[in-house]
Order: sequence, then structure tokens, then C-alpha cells
Amino acid sequence: MPNIGEPVCYFETGMIIGILRELTPKEVFAEKIRCWASGYSFCHFNVEIKD
Repeated sequence: MPNIGEPVCYFETGMIIGILRELTPKEVFAEKIRCWASGYSFCHFNVEIKD
């Protein structure tokens, strides 16, 4: 993926949230921290499950 200077994986973020919401009754938050499209060699997500 070319470096366009901003994250683009909104679909993957939504998939992570959706899967975790199905597995737990708790509230789930996820955000993309690092992305291939921002020049990184990997994608990194921050996921938080609230009690």
C-alpha cells in the first residue's frame, strides 16, 4: 500500500469492534494507531473493552 499519510483501514477497525461485541456483552472501542498507508510496515490497533 502506498504511503498517503493517513490511516485507511476503517473497515478492519469496524470488524474488530463487531467481532468483540459479539463475544462479550461489554462496550468495545478500537482505533487505528499505525497503518501501512501512513508509512509503517504494519498495522497497529488500540482496542479497549470497558467493564
